[in-house]
Amino acid sequence: IQLPKINGDFKVEITDLTGRSLFQENYTDRKENIVLTVNLSHLVKGVYLCSVNNEDIFIGTQRVVLIK
Repeated sequence: IQLPKINGDFKVEITDLTGRSLFQENYTDRKENIVLTVNLSHLVKGVYLCSVNNEDIFIGTQRVVLIK
């Protein structure tokens, strides 16, 4: 996951298309562009959503297609 610089703490969450949370992690203030590695090997192939929120402010969502 590649993110621009984000001021303040933020949360990355991976959900399935029904909204069920499969991964969630909080990160601290990052002043530079960010590249995060998330292990999704435990998930079956399919379409997921990756959302980023900053202190209850929605930053964005990206579709993730997992192919095994």
